[in-house]
Amino acid sequence: MAELLVKQPITGELASMRAPSSDVAKGQSSRAFIEAFFRQRAIFTSVFLGVLALTVLVTILPKKQYRSETKFLLENNRSNPVITPDRNSPSSVEQITEQQVNSELEILGSDDVISAVADPGWSSLSLSQRTGDTLKLHDQRLGSFRKHLRIEPARKSNIITASYLAASPEEATSTLEALLNAYLSRRRLLSRPNGTSSFFNEQAARYQEAWQKANNEMADFQKQYQVVSVPQKEEMLSKTIAGDEEDLRGVQAELSEMEGRLHASAAASGEVPTRHQTESRVMEGQGSTEGLRSLLVQLQNRRAELLNRFQPTDRLVQEVDKQIDNTNASLAAMLAQRGVENTTDVNPAWQQVQSSILENRIERKALEAKSEKLNANVVDLRGQLKELEALEVPFNSLEESVDQARSNFELYSEKRDQAQIEDAMDERKIVNVGIAESPTTTFHAASPQPILNAAIGLLSAIFLAAGAIYLAEMGRSNFATPRELESFSQFPVLATIPHMQSRLEKEHRPPSPHDLSIVAGESSFGAGLAVPVMQSRNIPEQA
Repeated sequence: MAELLVKQPITGELASMRAPSSDVAKGQSSRAFIEAFFRQRAIFTSVFLGVLALTVLVTILPKKQYRSETKFLLENNRSNPVITPDRNSPSSVEQITEQQVNSELEILGSDDVISAVADPGWSSLSLSQRTGDTLKLHDQRLGSFRKHLRIEPARKSNIITASYLAASPEEATSTLEALLNAYLSRRRLLSRPNGTSSFFNEQAARYQEAWQKANNEMADFQKQYQVVSVPQKEEMLSKTIAGDEEDLRGVQAELSEMEGRLHASAAASGEVPTRHQTESRVMEGQGSTEGLRSLLVQLQNRRAELLNRFQPTDRLVQEVDKQIDNTNASLAAMLAQRGVENTTDVNPAWQQVQSSILENRIERKALEAKSEKLNANVVDLRGQLKELEALEVPFNSLEESVDQARSNFELYSEKRDQAQIEDAMDERKIVNVGIAESPTTTFHAASPQPILNAAIGLLSAIFLAAGAIYLAEMGRSNFATPRELESFSQFPVLATIPHMQSRLEKEHRPPSPHDLSIVAGESSFGAGLAVPVMQSRNIPEQA
């Protein structure tokens, strides 16, 4: 169809007609899409059918493949002992981290683990046998194996999932089991070096022999010098010397004290008399005095009787008084004539002083003998101590050799026992990686999947066909509808006329500038109208 375009400036009511509403714009876009679909239906049909045919081929032609799946659980129940010279090896039991999960993923997908399954004979080849062809074949096998292997960690967990595609369920399961064994072997090798127990066993035997040799040398040394431990004997001798010296100082102090006591006792013995009076007795005439006293008593009694009958001035009383006076005088004279008897004995103080002097002299002799003995003992002990000091260096060297050999033997024995325990745990596959799920066996093909392929193929066909229509529409150089021409020229299209097939279309050639005729005229708005005649299928830009 050819269109007759009348161009004029857009003013007034025509300008207001140029602003369509949103509903009109949506309707126009949907209409434009439908028009484009019908214009390019041949392209849409060909692309759509081609994609569907390709989907059918991809679904039918490939062989069926079966998937086997296993799951690993990462744990930290078993600590990895660190080989150190210390007696207490630090352990590395920690919480599972993201770095540890990533490390296990790298180990599981490493060439060493995959080579043990994809190319088992590769590890037995020597370097001279690994030529360029064998390396290329090895890489091809690894690449083919990795294409069928999928390893991925589960989100927010300590589980790693590994799956493998094979032509049969049995092959998938056996291959995954081989991968599982290769991974666990590699994991045990990395967690603990190989040959640890044999190394510690050899070292323990070596240091046991060294310990026995050092013990024999120590026994010969002790037997030769009659000493069990030089430091202990030195300590014992030092304590004995210190005790003897302390006793010697005490004895010397006692001797000094004893000399002072002897000097004081000698001075006191000159001042204290040898004998002293022990008794003094008066010697009297016992019979005379007794008679006079008896007579005196009788006279006094008689006078008392006379006084009862007579006056004191009476003659009888006076005679009695005179007799009493005479008797007293005689008694006094008799008493004046008595003798004194004194008794003396050895002075106890002098005797005690002499005894003390004797005892002190004896004790001084004993202290002098004790002092001489202590001096001799100190001299002898000092001589023994000096001899022991000369033996201290070789004894300490032998003792250090014995202690070091014993310590090394005990250390390596403990390490050997730990390594043997680790070997036993490795033999029973007790590692920090547990098998959460053994390799599965399923008889349902994992690939191809007809339903999934059909859905993906259908969506892909629709998307690609729509994209082909979009590219075809974007690549057009003509105007298919009046709306496109109006939008491109910014002028309203007032009328369209049918286009008859012309000579140009029959000849299948584009029009030349001479094939276009321009009709000029005046409009009611006072502007010139240009009405170009344009081809609907091929319109040059000069129109």
